[in-house]
Amino acid sequence: MTKKIMMPADTNEKKMPVLEHLRELRRHLLWSVGSVAVLSMVLFYWADPLLMYLARPVPRLVFIGPSEAFVARLKVAFMGGLILSMPLVLYHAGAFVWPALKDRERRLVGASVWAVVLFFALGVAFAFFLAVPVGLKFLMGFGGSVIEPMLSADRYLSFVGAMLLVFGIVFELPVLLVVLSRIGIVTPAFLRQKRAPVIVAIFIVAAIVTPPDVVSQCLVAIPMILLYELGILLSYWLKSRGA
Repeated sequence: MTKKIMMPADTNEKKMPVLEHLRELRRHLLWSVGSVAVLSMVLFYWADPLLMYLARPVPRLVFIGPSEAFVARLKVAFMGGLILSMPLVLYHAGAFVWPALKDRERRLVGASVWAVVLFFALGVAFAFFLAVPVGLKFLMGFGGSVIEPMLSADRYLSFVGAMLLVFGIVFELPVLLVVLSRIGIVTPAFLRQKRAPVIVAIFIVAAIVTPPDVVSQCLVAIPMILLYELGILLSYWLKSRGA
């Protein structure tokens, strides 16, 4: 009798009503959006030095509309707020799915969150210190001695922001491959066998997400290929350790 009474009670305790799921989702979304908003508002007061730092790869920036200078500062603040709040956003994403995970899955998610933050930061740094300066130098070189560059602050920040975001996401490739390998969707041997079609797909994706020039395409594609190889190596290493 005791078992018949206790077993359904235990099962019901593990279930969460749909409305409760929605409340939890709303709470985590509010924390995530709020962290981006608060950090963006704080960084707005340091928009000028941040803008000067982001504009280092170019001689100067101009604005051609009455509100463009203000919008440029808003963009700088938002970009900084989004990047700095990424650890908290990922924490709340993990916290939302945490109750539904098993012990092994929880260890995987816990390790993945920190790896995602690290590789996102590496991607942003790679974009700012290498991809953006090289890409700008190549694209601005088409002006030669005939066309003088006069970069709009709004368009420049849109270009830089897109590059930072693209490389931040691209650098998550090893983490994605390792997670897929650990949960059994793919194997390291499968990833190695599919190397050739993956490389072709990488160049296609790079052509879509970058400006229409070969240098920008290669700046995205070559790191993606190296990150794909890193994902394979990490998957093999973790498998050999039995992790």
